[in-house]
Amino acid sequence: MTKRHLVLFTAEFPYGKSETFLENEIIFLCDAFSTVTIVPKMITDKEIRPLPANCIIEPFHFRTSILAKLKRLSYFFKKSVIQEFKIVRKEYRKTINIPILRTILSSYFEAEQYLRYISAKSQKNSNTLFYSYWCDSAAIGIALAKQQGTIQKGISRCHGWDVYFNVHEINYLPFRKLIAQQIQLFPISRKGYDTIRDTWCANVDSAYISRLGTISTQRINNQKPASFKLVSCSNIISIKRINLIISTLHQFSGIQLEWHHFGDGILMEEIKQLSKELPESIKAFFYGRIPNKEIYQQYQKIKPTVFINVSSSEGIPVSIMEAMSMGIPVIATNGGGNSEIVNNENGILLSANHSFQEIATALTRFY
Repeated sequence: MTKRHLVLFTAEFPYGKSETFLENEIIFLCDAFSTVTIVPKMITDKEIRPLPANCIIEPFHFRTSILAKLKRLSYFFKKSVIQEFKIVRKEYRKTINIPILRTILSSYFEAEQYLRYISAKSQKNSNTLFYSYWCDSAAIGIALAKQQGTIQKGISRCHGWDVYFNVHEINYLPFRKLIAQQIQLFPISRKGYDTIRDTWCANVDSAYISRLGTISTQRINNQKPASFKLVSCSNIISIKRINLIISTLHQFSGIQLEWHHFGDGILMEEIKQLSKELPESIKAFFYGRIPNKEIYQQYQKIKPTVFINVSSSEGIPVSIMEAMSMGIPVIATNGGGNSEIVNNENGILLSANHSFQEIATALTRFY
């Protein structure tokens, strides 16, 4: 039987605690392939999560010398870069300003390094599938390899930030059409699929909706609790709008309420400080980033009344799937693919540009 090999490009998995959704997927990937080589882009935490025996880890090493960076100036003459300039101007109808130019050149710089890695890997074993977990510079590198005939097939998942132009300050993502033309795309939501078709101006014949998921867990036996318990799980960054939860909770002064948040991020300390100003009847608990199994265990202990996600944009969050698999209803923003999982039967869907008053109304209904 022919051995099949997979090269999986990640942000940092299996290092650290991020990309938790891959902890489930890697089991299925390792069942389907003889070997799975995981290539993380960065290592911020040397802790390695448990992996199946047929996994190999090969951290990616970018060239960062001044000479390597100066090479970006030569990219103005690259066919793919010239074509991207035309797409930005004529199809996206955007002016190529400094931020967009910098994005094009820096992403191509990274993609070219991935291309070299892919070329070397494919020569060693032609029966290898290259898979970028994010539609980022690794996906561009795979697309370039396919365009040059170095590989026969490549694939990429498409989530949220790597799909939607409007969540970025420059309202743009680089080389989307090149990626769509060359490799198979697996958006995790119908919203993502529609965006690839409409915003990327790309043919979606090779795009297939492939939602993420979670392994079913024990449902919570939730009797009416002594206090109202709210739980959230996300990075603490601006797009997640955790500050809106705090603004909302100020409306519940005098009500015994607990808010439990799982996850961390650059705004962690700021959010912790804001939470100290909450009324005395409201208790806030921050757990940081912990392994998925521990989150399930904590949910069993806490027995949440409701899960909340007020992010301005999402794919379809696995955190929502995990909560629902345990029987926890959900309040979520109608952004990204959230409407594909949250509805009036299993929770409350907030308007895309909701205020904290709208969140308060939803919480009051549960209370």
